Amino acid sequence: MAYSVRITRIGYTGAQAVYEWQSTNGPSGHVALDTRTATFRPADASGTPLGAMSFRRGDEDVSNPEVGAVNDFLTVVSGIIKRWKDAEPPETAHLYFG
Repeated sequence: MAYSVRITRIGYTGAQAVYEWQSTNGPSGHVALDTRTATFRPADASGTPLGAMSFRRGDEDVSNPEVGAVNDFLTVVSGIIKRWKDAEPPETAHLYFG
């Protein structure tokens, strides 16, 4: 089944970007990016981290992966990293599957 994931930056302070994401097959959530360390974490809409799971740009593995959440988390993070070309993280990313 084909689906897509829309990722939109909803907050940016220079030190942190907060993204909202929505999949056409149901799941949704938020991801916070610490731009100083290039570390991504699941978060609430205000950017407050949820749990201990994280991924640092350039690393190969997710730290403290959470069963049932790691696949969606990595999908969103990879979409942001793919579009992150300049110093400022991207405003949007859109991924298509299938």
